[in-house]
Amino acid sequence: MAQYRIPQNIDLPDRIIGPLTLMQFLYLLFGALGGYALFKFLDALFFTAFALFLTAPVILMALALAFVKVNEQPFLKFLFAFFQFSTSSKIKIWQKQEIIEEKKEIKKIEIKKEETRKPEEIRSRLEELTMVIQTKGWSEVEEEEKKKKGESFLEIGKRIVSNREVKPPPPQI
Repeated sequence: MAQYRIPQNIDLPDRIIGPLTLMQFLYLLFGALGGYALFKFLDALFFTAFALFLTAPVILMALALAFVKVNEQPFLKFLFAFFQFSTSSKIKIWQKQEIIEEKKEIKKIEIKKEETRKPEEIRSRLEELTMVIQTKGWSEVEEEEKKKKGESFLEIGKRIVSNREVKPPPPQI
Protein backbone atom coordinates (compact mmCIF):
# COMPACT_ATOMS: atom_id res chain seq x y z
CA MET A 1 0.00 0.00 0.00
CA ALA A 2 1.40 3.39 -1.00
CA GLN A 3 2.11 5.95 1.68
CA TYR A 4 1.44 9.60 1.07
CA ARG A 5 2.71 12.65 2.90
CA ILE A 6 -0.02 14.63 4.59
CA PRO A 7 0.60 18.38 4.49
CA GLN A 8 1.13 19.94 7.91
CA ASN A 9 0.82 23.59 8.93
CA ILE A 10 -1.04 24.62 5.80
CA ASP A 11 -2.08 27.91 7.42
CA LEU A 12 1.52 29.18 7.57
CA PRO A 13 2.66 31.48 4.73
CA ASP A 14 5.09 29.98 2.24
CA ARG A 15 8.77 30.86 2.50
CA ILE A 16 9.63 32.30 -0.90
CA ILE A 17 13.07 33.86 -0.60
CA GLY A 18 15.26 32.10 1.96
CA PRO A 19 13.61 32.32 5.38
CA LEU A 20 11.42 35.27 4.28
CA THR A 21 7.83 35.18 3.17
CA LEU A 22 6.75 37.19 0.16
CA MET A 23 5.26 39.97 2.31
CA GLN A 24 8.38 40.21 4.48
CA PHE A 25 10.54 40.43 1.37
CA LEU A 26 8.35 43.15 -0.14
CA TYR A 27 8.34 45.20 3.09
CA LEU A 28 12.14 45.01 3.23
CA LEU A 29 12.55 45.75 -0.49
CA PHE A 30 10.31 48.83 -0.51
CA GLY A 31 11.69 50.00 2.85
CA ALA A 32 15.27 49.77 1.53
CA LEU A 33 14.38 51.47 -1.77
CA GLY A 34 12.44 54.23 0.01
CA GLY A 35 15.19 54.70 2.59
CA TYR A 36 17.88 54.85 -0.08
CA ALA A 37 15.93 57.34 -2.22
CA LEU A 38 15.18 59.51 0.83
CA PHE A 39 18.82 59.37 1.94
CA LYS A 40 20.11 60.41 -1.50
CA PHE A 41 17.58 63.25 -1.69
CA LEU A 42 18.31 64.56 1.84
CA ASP A 43 22.07 64.04 1.52
CA ALA A 44 22.13 66.41 -1.43
CA LEU A 45 20.21 69.07 0.53
CA PHE A 46 21.60 68.62 4.07
CA PHE A 47 24.61 67.02 5.66
CA THR A 48 24.91 63.23 5.98
CA ALA A 49 24.13 62.85 9.70
CA PHE A 50 20.82 64.71 9.31
CA ALA A 51 19.93 62.58 6.26
CA LEU A 52 20.65 59.38 8.25
CA PHE A 53 18.55 60.68 11.14
CA LEU A 54 15.52 61.24 8.85
CA THR A 55 16.03 58.01 6.88
CA ALA A 56 16.28 55.74 9.96
CA PRO A 57 12.51 55.78 10.79
CA VAL A 58 11.67 54.61 7.25
CA ILE A 59 14.07 51.67 7.49
CA LEU A 60 12.99 50.84 11.06
CA MET A 61 9.33 50.85 10.00
CA ALA A 62 10.12 48.43 7.16
CA LEU A 63 11.99 46.14 9.60
CA ALA A 64 9.09 46.30 12.08
CA LEU A 65 6.52 45.52 9.38
CA ALA A 66 8.59 42.56 8.22
CA PHE A 67 9.56 40.95 11.53
CA VAL A 68 7.69 42.32 14.57
CA LYS A 69 4.53 40.65 15.88
CA VAL A 70 2.40 42.04 18.71
CA ASN A 71 0.28 39.41 20.48
CA GLU A 72 0.87 37.00 17.58
CA GLN A 73 -0.60 39.56 15.15
CA PRO A 74 1.32 41.27 12.34
CA PHE A 75 2.66 44.74 13.11
CA LEU A 76 0.54 46.28 10.34
CA LYS A 77 -2.65 45.06 12.02
CA PHE A 78 -1.39 46.49 15.32
CA LEU A 79 -0.73 49.86 13.63
CA PHE A 80 -4.25 49.99 12.18
CA ALA A 81 -5.76 49.16 15.57
CA PHE A 82 -3.57 51.80 17.25
CA PHE A 83 -4.60 54.54 14.79
CA GLN A 84 -8.25 53.57 15.08
CA PHE A 85 -8.02 53.74 18.87
CA SER A 86 -6.17 57.06 18.73
CA THR A 87 -8.69 58.73 16.46
CA SER A 88 -11.89 57.43 18.09
CA SER A 89 -13.51 59.20 21.03
CA LYS A 90 -12.61 57.89 24.47
CA ILE A 91 -15.57 59.36 26.33
CA LYS A 92 -18.84 57.55 25.96
CA ILE A 93 -21.99 59.42 26.92
CA TRP A 94 -25.17 57.59 27.65
CA GLN A 95 -28.19 59.19 26.06
CA LYS A 96 -31.47 57.97 27.38
CA GLN A 97 -34.04 57.25 24.72
CA GLU A 98 -37.68 56.84 25.52
CA ILE A 99 -39.10 53.45 24.74
CA ILE A 100 -42.50 53.64 23.16
CA GLU A 101 -44.50 50.53 23.81
CA GLU A 102 -47.39 49.71 21.58
CA LYS A 103 -50.41 48.34 23.27
CA LYS A 104 -51.60 45.19 21.65
CA GLU A 105 -55.06 43.86 22.05
CA ILE A 106 -55.27 40.41 23.46
CA LYS A 107 -57.75 38.30 21.60
CA LYS A 108 -59.67 35.79 23.54
CA ILE A 109 -59.70 32.42 21.90
CA GLU A 110 -62.64 30.25 22.51
CA ILE A 111 -61.74 26.64 22.94
CA LYS A 112 -64.16 24.38 21.20
CA LYS A 113 -64.80 21.11 22.84
CA GLU A 114 -64.42 18.23 20.49
CA GLU A 115 -67.30 15.96 19.93
CA THR A 116 -67.02 12.85 21.97
CA ARG A 117 -67.19 9.74 19.89
CA LYS A 118 -68.39 6.38 20.85
CA PRO A 119 -65.79 3.64 21.27
CA GLU A 120 -67.43 1.64 18.47
CA GLU A 121 -66.94 4.56 16.03
CA ILE A 122 -63.29 4.93 17.01
CA ARG A 123 -62.66 1.20 16.69
CA SER A 124 -64.32 1.02 13.24
CA ARG A 125 -62.33 4.06 12.01
CA LEU A 126 -59.09 2.50 13.26
CA GLU A 127 -59.95 -0.75 11.47
CA GLU A 128 -60.52 1.18 8.23
CA LEU A 129 -57.19 2.97 8.58
CA THR A 130 -55.29 -0.24 9.28
CA MET A 131 -56.88 -1.82 6.22
CA VAL A 132 -55.77 1.13 4.05
CA ILE A 133 -52.24 0.92 5.42
CA GLN A 134 -51.98 -2.84 5.01
CA THR A 135 -53.31 -2.83 1.46
CA LYS A 136 -51.41 0.33 0.50
CA GLY A 137 -54.59 2.11 -0.54
CA TRP A 138 -56.02 -0.74 -2.62
CA SER A 139 -58.66 -1.88 -0.19
CA GLU A 140 -61.80 -3.23 -1.84
CA VAL A 141 -63.82 -2.37 1.25
CA GLU A 142 -62.84 1.30 1.02
CA GLU A 143 -63.68 1.47 -2.70
CA GLU A 144 -67.12 -0.04 -2.12
CA GLU A 145 -67.82 2.41 0.71
CA LYS A 146 -66.75 5.36 -1.43
CA LYS A 147 -69.00 4.19 -4.27
CA LYS A 148 -71.89 4.03 -1.84
CA LYS A 149 -71.18 7.58 -0.66
CA GLY A 150 -70.98 8.82 -4.25
CA GLU A 151 -67.23 9.56 -4.46
CA SER A 152 -65.82 8.62 -7.83
CA PHE A 153 -62.72 6.54 -8.43
CA LEU A 154 -60.87 9.59 -9.85
CA GLU A 155 -61.41 11.54 -6.66
CA ILE A 156 -59.94 8.67 -4.66
CA GLY A 157 -56.94 8.58 -7.03
CA LYS A 158 -56.28 12.28 -6.45
CA ARG A 159 -55.80 11.63 -2.76
CA ILE A 160 -53.09 9.06 -3.40
CA VAL A 161 -49.79 10.84 -3.96
CA SER A 162 -46.79 8.76 -4.88
CA ASN A 163 -43.62 9.15 -6.92
CA ARG A 164 -43.56 5.49 -7.92
CA GLU A 165 -46.05 3.19 -9.56
CA VAL A 166 -48.07 1.30 -6.98
CA LYS A 167 -49.19 -2.18 -7.87
CA PRO A 168 -52.13 -3.75 -6.10
CA PRO A 169 -51.22 -6.47 -3.62
CA PRO A 170 -51.74 -10.07 -4.60
CA PRO A 171 -55.10 -11.50 -3.62
CA GLN A 172 -55.17 -12.99 -0.18
CA ILE A 173 -56.25 -16.59 0.28
